Amino acid sequence: MKIYFCFILLFICFSAYAKDSCDLPEGKPIIKVSPMIKGGVNDGDCALVSFTLVEKSGSDGRGLVPKSIKVVFASNKQLAEAVEKAVSKWLYLSNSHQSGENMHYSYVYRSE
Repeated sequence: MKIYFCFILLFICFSAYAKDSCDLPEGKPIIKVSPMIKGGVNDGDCALVSFTLVEKSGSDGRGLVPKSIKVVFASNKQLAEAVEKAVSKWLYLSNSHQSGENMHYSYVYRSE
């Protein structure tokens, strides 16, 4: 299952951006919270969100957190809300990213 997920993720990474799809993951947070899915989501549903990185208060400019999180595309509203909530808890390092940088994250739901 993990190999399958990695293959899908690599495929998405190399795909061209399409406005009405969930293709375009970028960046690697050091703290990454996974979406909590409670039900009502089908295998293959996806959500693409965009956000801007801003300095985390109290980090002396070393940490960046997502702000202005917006759903660009979602095949399921419940999944979109879960992804949006999860992304809001992520943390990036400023030595690998810049404050004000626009980012995207794509999530495809796969049942286990």
